[in-house]
Amino acid sequence: MDTYEGVIQSVPERTIRNLINAAYNLDRFELLPGIMDEEELGKVSIKNNLVPVIRNLPDEVYPLLSLKKVGHCVKEQEQGVFTSKGYCCRSTEGWVEPYDGKELPEQTIEDYIFFVHLQVSKTKEDVWLKLPCSEKRTRQVLADLGIHTFKECTITDIRSPLPNFENAFGQDVDVETLNALAFTIYGMECLREGGADLEAEAFRNFDFESYGREDWRKSRLCMSPYVASSNETPLEEEQGNGPQMEL
Repeated sequence: MDTYEGVIQSVPERTIRNLINAAYNLDRFELLPGIMDEEELGKVSIKNNLVPVIRNLPDEVYPLLSLKKVGHCVKEQEQGVFTSKGYCCRSTEGWVEPYDGKELPEQTIEDYIFFVHLQVSKTKEDVWLKLPCSEKRTRQVLADLGIHTFKECTITDIRSPLPNFENAFGQDVDVETLNALAFTIYGMECLREGGADLEAEAFRNFDFESYGREDWRKSRLCMSPYVASSNETPLEEEQGNGPQMEL
């Protein structure tokens, strides 16, 4: 909701159509909490060397700069806005419009276990990745980051809708392990919602991860055509892509 406040300030007109579509574009914006004015934005921008035009200046020059003017310049260039919680600006390009002003888009549930922030150690490129995710999505993210393996990344943040999971792991945990765990948890929840007694003898050696992967893939095919076509590959195309990961 804090990010949404900034996004709706960025849309050209606050029509119902734009307000609904704004909710589908939150991942394209970033909120920096606590930065409430141009002076603070300028201070943070200079400290983190985020203003190309004033990079590589002699150290004695920086104290002479107007923090407010630097912040104003950054805000104008990024077309950012200040909200009641901080500074909001675009993090990636693009804008999707599931709502055409006539028919509301089909509602789907966000079924993720972990939401991890990855940063490439060398280039500092970063991305947020939802887990569980398919092999196709994994390949896409690696290509976007310009790397070959997630071992070249550092996990800087982990979020989860499950209680106590956000602080359960250190930065040394790897993406593959978290993805396998996400599929395992997802598989267990699917069976539990279906009425299965997971304490029963029949589930003592049950492969919850493989079941979760299979059910998760099938569920992608049951989504609306828009979601299924833009996010995932049909089940037939992903089978046979290699051995399943194990915890």
